[in-house]
Amino acid sequence: MKKQTKKLIIGIAVVMLMMTVLCFSASAAKEFTSGYYTCLVNDGKVTITAVDNAISGDVTIPSKLGGYDVTAIGSFAFSECEDVTSIVIPDGVTSIGTCAFVDCLNLTNLEISDSVTVIESLAFAYCESLPDIVIPDSVETIGYGAFEHCYALTSITLPDDITNIDEFMFAYCSKLTDVTIPDSVTSIGYAAFRECCSLEEITIPYGVTVIDDDAFECCCALSDIAIPDSTETIGHEAFKGCNSLKKVTIPNSVTSISDSMFSYCEKLTDVIIPVSVTSIGEYAFTDCVSLADITIPENVTSIGGSAFSGCESLTNIIIPDSVTSLGEYTFCNCINLENAVIGDGITSIESGSFAYCENLKSITIPSSVTNIADYAFPGCNNLTDIYYIGSQEEWDNIIKGGFNDGLWNAEIHFLHTHSYTHSSYIKDPTCTEDGYIVYTCSCGDTYAEKNAPAKGHSHTSVTTPATCTANGKVVYTCSCGDSYTETIPTTGHDYHNSVCSKCGNVKDAPGEAPSSKDCSHLCHKSGFMGFIWKIVQFFWKLFKMNPVCECGMAHY
Repeated sequence: MKKQTKKLIIGIAVVMLMMTVLCFSASAAKEFTSGYYTCLVNDGKVTITAVDNAISGDVTIPSKLGGYDVTAIGSFAFSECEDVTSIVIPDGVTSIGTCAFVDCLNLTNLEISDSVTVIESLAFAYCESLPDIVIPDSVETIGYGAFEHCYALTSITLPDDITNIDEFMFAYCSKLTDVTIPDSVTSIGYAAFRECCSLEEITIPYGVTVIDDDAFECCCALSDIAIPDSTETIGHEAFKGCNSLKKVTIPNSVTSISDSMFSYCEKLTDVIIPVSVTSIGEYAFTDCVSLADITIPENVTSIGGSAFSGCESLTNIIIPDSVTSLGEYTFCNCINLENAVIGDGITSIESGSFAYCENLKSITIPSSVTNIADYAFPGCNNLTDIYYIGSQEEWDNIIKGGFNDGLWNAEIHFLHTHSYTHSSYIKDPTCTEDGYIVYTCSCGDTYAEKNAPAKGHSHTSVTTPATCTANGKVVYTCSCGDSYTETIPTTGHDYHNSVCSKCGNVKDAPGEAPSSKDCSHLCHKSGFMGFIWKIVQFFWKLFKMNPVCECGMAHY
């Protein structure tokens, strides 16, 4: 891999040099040498184009050379300066060119000024001794492979304005344990973290829409990964060989499980596939030996070849009716698979589909299947029951290839396909229960279907009015016998001159004095004494007095 990368670097160098010649031949650029540095000055700004490989130790790049401001480190400028141990990039430098520090094998310290905005591709590739890097927030662009093969790199924080983690950016950084990805990032490029073998966890921020092919391939220590709901695409082999990964929840924004996405994830036990997924690619879960259970959602239409091959812990599988395409060797070597159900969208069981499923005991095959290919069931020596959803004639008409020994030893159970007709039994709805119709098959099987919703109670009422002293009531009764009662509270007496206008009751005076009907007080007398009493009342009114009779009646 290292030789291939170096060939790539040489190719890039040739192209870059040709472009440099073309550009500067048409300008007023001037080349000069100052100490270790070969420089090109243009418009009063210096680009360091080459450095004498004899340079060593701690190097602080001058901010001025030949009296001009240094603003760029050119492509391959410090390449293979193997004796340099420290680099300080001064203020004023805005760009670090392609392969600028490639193969600085003993570089252990790097200080990048906050004037730098661009770090080009492979800028620090193969700086094998560099343990950590602080990238200033001024950097807006980092090219592909910028830090690949930095074997000693342990931690890095990316600047806030970076939107893309480019291809191979941290590939083969085998000691990298800590990466901070800013919220600005929207995509993680091809093989960006390939073989970062010490990376145990990483937070992918919300906003990332693409995790490209091989992005985390062979991150063998990665045990936990949260894929944000913003993610729409996860590429081929994105998590291949992450053999410490135990649980993955795929967000609803993803529509396909790409080829080899989780292949060789040996400790993966729990995968949640959302209903948004419509396809599962080839080798998607190959050799996920700890995966004991998985649910294939109803919207999946295709499962690629060898998708679950070598999933040794898988015991049951149901292929939904939505699946119309099942690839070769899909469940090959699932040695603990005991039961399988094939949905009625499948027309052909391909070669190797259930090859060497040694513990497969039963399988359900729909009548839609017209072909069973060669080697579909070899080595299925414990297959005892095949449940065929169809007739003997339909089973006999299936084209069955050779080397399917498991088929010949199993007992075929022909499952009846129900044909339901309307039954005479109809239950009308009641106040509280739905009505339904019973449908019956010729075999006696039945099922009920809702015919009408419950009607709800319809009550009539009978009212007993309340009196001054007794509660009334309203009794509500339904035709079904259901009833309930509401109470009408007593109205109470309405007294006028101590007599209730509703029931005629006479109000008694305090202390249980006799009612006015029985009272012998002067105020109740007629004739001359009654006349005298009226004169007394006149004076009481004049002085605003209002005496009360012992029977409780007011005198005026």
